[in-house]
Amino acid sequence: NGFLRTYYLNDNGMEVTRMIAWEGRFLTNLVSFKHFSNNKEFFECIQNAEVLWIDRNKFENLLTNSLNLKHIYLNILEEYPAANIKRFEHINTNNVEKKILHLKVIIHT
Repeated sequence: NGFLRTYYLNDNGMEVTRMIAWEGRFLTNLVSFKHFSNNKEFFECIQNAEVLWIDRNKFENLLTNSLNLKHIYLNILEEYPAANIKRFEHINTNNVEKKILHLKVIIHT
């Protein structure tokens, strides 16, 4: 529950929010998670939250031993880029009012 965000610092030192997650959602840097690489993003709790986490090695072990978890993970892998595509479309095609309305709809679903 609660709200989390992931952000990075651009070349000017400004915070750039990449993703916001709310109750029941998934938040990670898939590139660094998959490749065991350094993550240059920050994760911040922006509203009191209960956070569940797992390291990559334990996650791989669970995926190997649980078809149910593997199915859930595949769904996440489909939803994650779809959310990014929608976000990119809204950022680049809508005015400020429509962007705010879109955020309100997402948060309440």
